Amino acid sequence: MIILLAIALLIDGIARVIHGIADKTSRSWSRIFRIAAGVIAIVLALVIIASPVIGAALVGILLGIALLIIIGIEIIARGVSGRKISLTRS
Repeated sequence: MIILLAIALLIDGIARVIHGIADKTSRSWSRIFRIAAGVIAIVLALVIIASPVIGAALVGILLGIALLIIIGIEIIARGVSGRKISLTRS
């Protein structure tokens, strides 16, 4: 399963690099960011294919970071909205 995800990541990375090079209508910083993201995806995919154990650990770490970010955004959104969180039952 990890190898299949790595192959999907590899294909996605290649597609991002090709799209970043071929897209002449986007701004240069956007194209550079897309190409860099594609290169990073390709490198990560090759690392995962070379060592699935590292890939499994990497997926766990990235999933943990993503969940922390999602929970953090939710907390910030609640704080910005100004709602009070009631701890007592009424």
